[in-house]
Amino acid sequence: MSGHMTFHDASAQKIEPGTVIGVRRRLYDHYGVMSTGARIIHYTSSRSDLGSDIRVRQTGFEAFLRGNPVFWSVQFPSREEARQIIALRYRSSMETLPVGSSLWDILFRTGGKLFADAFLKDYDVRSPGEILNRAESRLGERKYNLVTRNCEHFAFWCATGLSTSQQVEAFLR
Repeated sequence: MSGHMTFHDASAQKIEPGTVIGVRRRLYDHYGVMSTGARIIHYTSSRSDLGSDIRVRQTGFEAFLRGNPVFWSVQFPSREEARQIIALRYRSSMETLPVGSSLWDILFRTGGKLFADAFLKDYDVRSPGEILNRAESRLGERKYNLVTRNCEHFAFWCATGLSTSQQVEAFLR
C-alpha cells in the first residue's frame, strides 16, 4: 500500500529527512529514504542498483537519481485510512462474486480479508525521525533479494513496519 505520491523535479532537494522517495528506472521503480545533507539511504551496489556488492548504502542525491530529472515522495495512509481502503477493495470483490460461485471462489475472497487483517496488524506509519533511524540501523546490510528484500521492501519497512513490494506482487500476479 504505497499511498499518495508527490512528484518533484530533480532540483527540488528540499525533502525532509525520513521521507521515502522513488525514481523511475528503465524497467522498475527504485526507492530509498531521504537522509541529511541531500543523501539517500537505499539498497544499491557501488556502481548501480544491481551487482554483486548490493547492500544498504548512503549515497548522494545525484547518484540516487542517476540522471532522471523527476522523482517522487511517498505519503503513506494512516492505519485507519489503510483499513478503509482494504475494506472497500474487499467489499468490491465480494459484490462482484457471481451467484452460484464455487466454494473455492468464496474461500479465496474470504482469505483476502484474513490477509488484510494480518497486513494491518503490523502496519504503522512512523514519524520521519523514526523512518530515518530505521534506515540508518540497516546501513551496510547485505541481505538483498530481488523478490523478498529489495529497495522497495526496505523503504516501505522503514516507513510502515511492513516489508512489501507492490512491483514484486504485480509481477507475481
